[in-house]
Amino acid sequence: MVARTLAAIGGLYLLWLAFQFVRAALSKSSTQADAPVPNEIRIGFWSGAVVLLLNPKAYYIIAVMFTQFLRPPVNDDVATVVAITTVFTVNNLVAFIAWALGGSALAMLFRSEWSKRWIDYLFAATLIGVAIWMAVPLFAPI
Repeated sequence: MVARTLAAIGGLYLLWLAFQFVRAALSKSSTQADAPVPNEIRIGFWSGAVVLLLNPKAYYIIAVMFTQFLRPPVNDDVATVVAITTVFTVNNLVAFIAWALGGSALAMLFRSEWSKRWIDYLFAATLIGVAIWMAVPLFAPI
C-alpha cells in the first residue's frame, strides 16, 4: 500500500516536472535567441530531492540491503547498521556527484536556445515515460 501511494505521488510529481520542462521550452521559444529569458524556470536541487524522496525503488533497495546484510540473531549490533548505512551513503554520494558532473557537461554542450529548448522537450518526454512506467503497477491487481 505504501509503495503504491509513493508510486502514485511520485508519478504525479514527475508529470508536474515534465510540465515545467515544457513550460521552460515554450518560454525559450517565445523569446528572441539572444535576449535573456524572463522568469526562466529552473528545475534544481529541491525538485531533485523531492523526486528522490518519492522514489519507491530507493525504499525497496534499503529494505533489501538491510534484510540481506543484517541478520538479527547473528549481528544485530549498531556497528553493522552504521557500516551498511555508510557504504550505501558513500555509494549514492559518488553516483550523485557523477550524475551532477554529467549534467554540467551536457549543459555545456547545449548552450544555444534552440538546443536548450529541444533538450527540455526530451527531458519532459522522458519524465512522462517514467511516470507512465511507474503507473503501470498501480493498475495491476493486488
